[in-house]
Amino acid sequence: MVHFIHTILILTMMTSCAQQDKDLHTLESSLTFLTSDECMGRSTGTEGNQLAASYIADQYKTFELDTYNDQYYHHYKQSTYDPATATQELTVFYKDGTQKSYVYGLDFLGSMIEDTSVKTQITTDIHDLDDKIIIVDEHTPAFNFRQSNAVGRFKKTDVLFKSNHVRSDDKFSVEITNTLYDDLMSKDVDYVTYKDNVSTEEKEVNNVIGILKGKDSTHALVLSAHFDHVGFAGDTIFRGAIDNASGVAILLELAERLKKRSLEEPFDMDIVFAALNGEEYGLMGSKAFVPSIKEHYHFLYNINMDCIGKKDGGDLAVNSQREELLLNKKLQEALFNHFSESDIPVTDQFYGLSDHYSFNRMNVPGVTIGQGEVFGENDTTSIHTPEDTVDIVDYDYMNRVVDVLYDFIIHHDGNMFRRHEDVSLSVTGARWIERNLLHPLTA
Repeated sequence: MVHFIHTILILTMMTSCAQQDKDLHTLESSLTFLTSDECMGRSTGTEGNQLAASYIADQYKTFELDTYNDQYYHHYKQSTYDPATATQELTVFYKDGTQKSYVYGLDFLGSMIEDTSVKTQITTDIHDLDDKIIIVDEHTPAFNFRQSNAVGRFKKTDVLFKSNHVRSDDKFSVEITNTLYDDLMSKDVDYVTYKDNVSTEEKEVNNVIGILKGKDSTHALVLSAHFDHVGFAGDTIFRGAIDNASGVAILLELAERLKKRSLEEPFDMDIVFAALNGEEYGLMGSKAFVPSIKEHYHFLYNINMDCIGKKDGGDLAVNSQREELLLNKKLQEALFNHFSESDIPVTDQFYGLSDHYSFNRMNVPGVTIGQGEVFGENDTTSIHTPEDTVDIVDYDYMNRVVDVLYDFIIHHDGNMFRRHEDVSLSVTGARWIERNLLHPLTA
């Protein structure tokens, strides 16, 4: 009898471990593909971005989710740029007659300007800026760069940080690594040349949408995560494991598990799985998608996932814009309580906007779940840098978040988290938020 019980315990443990390994593999395989060389950082409008979209659509098909408007793709148009054709060149000419050209994406990374070309001197003196490039480090006194006579700025940084915003500007700002900074400071520089040329193009791109039908298809929970990232610079790929392959992996894991659960008993409402594009360009995919999805449902709410599973990422934040905007209060409190009861530390800190805001601006409750320390706080790793790879991912933490969200969705099935009174965001309020509180990733 003892031997029999022991055997049963071993089999139970093996089954549990096998299930855990399966879950781990699902997350890991999604992250591995989305951060691969083939996806090339997933910048919207690129071949790598479309490969990521195809991968997500294939997963939806495997899970047997229903399509959205007869296909998994929701098409929209937005302005994009091609990292393969973007050029940034920086050459330093020394007084000894030598010169050195530095490597774009490895030694330096500029803010993308549509077209700029300068040949000028450098300075570290904020009182000697006329038509020069100012070298900025941690010891540089505060000054107003935008209102100064400097033509540009070289800013020392430990690791290069990239965004997808193309600017029309008369001043450029370039991040430089310690190696380039040391060269500029230790050698006699005659002058430098800097060129930046980035062209934009409007393209038709895709969000990727799958639907799990419930008993009442006038109500829906929209689970979302953006799959785009900032692409590459030269030969350096910004892989975006935490931002936001992590959110997409969690989205796909939830899609598979919730679909299996629905075969036992359909949910009271539809669950929409929205892999959104263009977040790094300023929430473009969600801005296009929300008006469309609102036409399909009387009532919606949104849980967005952005940056979850960073080993040094701090506590989980249930994030919406400020307490005075009461639209999200019930949803935020319910999620906060559910995570707290599940022994996953949560915080109510505000760290910026993500795609949930596109729902909020159309009076739909929505919050983003993401870790609160992802920008390199306390000398840790940072998203939007080459550091954001699968090496900094905590898969066990991600699985725990999946478990809590799965349980939350089942427990709150049918609840729309609506307020009794009409709460809407005024046009003036919306414009102020977009101008002042936009997520640093989209600023």
